[in-house]
Amino acid sequence: MVFGGLGFAANPVRSTGNENGNPLFPMWSTTDPTPSAPSNGDPNGTVWAPAESPWTLQTGDQWFYSALGGVHPPEQLIEMYEASTGSNAAALIDIAPFANGSVPAEQLAAATSLGEYVRGCYGSTPVASANSSALSDAWSTTIRPRSGSNGTIDRIQLREDQSKGGQRVRGFTLTATLQNGTSTQLCAGWNDWVRGGPNPTIAIGNKYICGFKTPIAITQITLSVTATVDGQPPAVSQFAAFRCLPLLSEIEDRWSKAHVPSTAVEAPSA
Repeated sequence: MVFGGLGFAANPVRSTGNENGNPLFPMWSTTDPTPSAPSNGDPNGTVWAPAESPWTLQTGDQWFYSALGGVHPPEQLIEMYEASTGSNAAALIDIAPFANGSVPAEQLAAATSLGEYVRGCYGSTPVASANSSALSDAWSTTIRPRSGSNGTIDRIQLREDQSKGGQRVRGFTLTATLQNGTSTQLCAGWNDWVRGGPNPTIAIGNKYICGFKTPIAITQITLSVTATVDGQPPAVSQFAAFRCLPLLSEIEDRWSKAHVPSTAVEAPSA
């Protein structure tokens, strides 16, 4: 794959258009090889060119090591991860070493915290999820809390198998039945952090992540695909709900107790 290789590479990857970890949404896997092509791609584009979201561990969009700044705390890094990968983009995260090639401890700690969260959240057993056979070509799928779970969630992750005809989904809804007996639309506006705006549930792609500022207790969630390319069957490969805020709070608390922002760091001797 060649970053920025539109027009000459067989497997081009394009930029999301910014370096802040918060790409435009919806993000399409296809685009057109023209200078005027939008940074979030084109759902009817003629070239397959997945997006890459580049961002830095250091603050201030600093790609080379600087002793004048610090690093993003875990909360910001996690939000950038979920906003970028959760928008159908690959995350390209810069680690800026000292001149001798060693990695500053501050950056290593920040990257370790992010990795701990990703593994502990999205690598954990979901509170509710659908198996692959239930999702196969299904326009509507309902998931319920697994046995032994209290049904409390704060993250939803969807994935689409783009090897089956590309990025097919053009619209979907997520409807939850809460334990208090009411129903609500999820991931439908700015109250749900990470996703929001005028078209919050229009695309899935490789990964779609929606998070909630406040956990909700569910009895079930229904994913309904409302539109696809030319009416083709959806190819959703994952529909899962997670409980991640306790882990996030634990990581943030540990960081605040142990982390002292540095104003100057000397490189270790070679």
